[in-house]
Amino acid sequence: MIHLTEITQLVHLDAYHRFRATIYKNDTAADDFLKNKEYDRDLWDEKAIHLGWYNDVGALNGCIRFIRPIDHPCPLYSFTRLPRPVLKFAEQLLCSHERQKLPLLELSRICVSQEFRNLRSLRDFSLAIIEKLFDYSDQAFFTVFDNHKAHWMQYGCSVLEGTAKWKCRITGIPSWCMVYRKDQIPGPIWALLNNRAGLKPTA
Repeated sequence: MIHLTEITQLVHLDAYHRFRATIYKNDTAADDFLKNKEYDRDLWDEKAIHLGWYNDVGALNGCIRFIRPIDHPCPLYSFTRLPRPVLKFAEQLLCSHERQKLPLLELSRICVSQEFRNLRSLRDFSLAIIEKLFDYSDQAFFTVFDNHKAHWMQYGCSVLEGTAKWKCRITGIPSWCMVYRKDQIPGPIWALLNNRAGLKPTA
């Protein structure tokens, strides 16, 4: 069973940023900027929550960051890649949460080692992400490639209202804006979460 650990110590953060770079270096879908980096760190990392999936000997099998909005023209990382017609809906979502003083996180840098990109591991990793979100926010925003959309919809995630499939401004890859809401988690996923940690549906 996969569990995510928050990464806070500098030595572990250093390894984590190098792990991210290694994953993107070998990813055919990554843009040239990411592929040519030895160390993946950017503006959004300073305020982000960094989480790792570690194996029994303390090496990373996967990771993710939960981005908190920063004081910047692009408060979320994905805003740098969204085409303008889509970006306005993402900005409206963020503004709505800020007006209501509700936390909205962005799921970003979802990285998994090649040897664990099988259905069973990816399902368990996705459940671990949702389980960890319970500690921080009831809602999250993220972008996915077109071929990953169906996977996340199984977990109750939905397409951001007002948007359709779009192409990344950097890579041109067809993608979607997705929203996670705790109160939209379907019953079968709650059952799997209950089996993981004795959680009870509260939404």
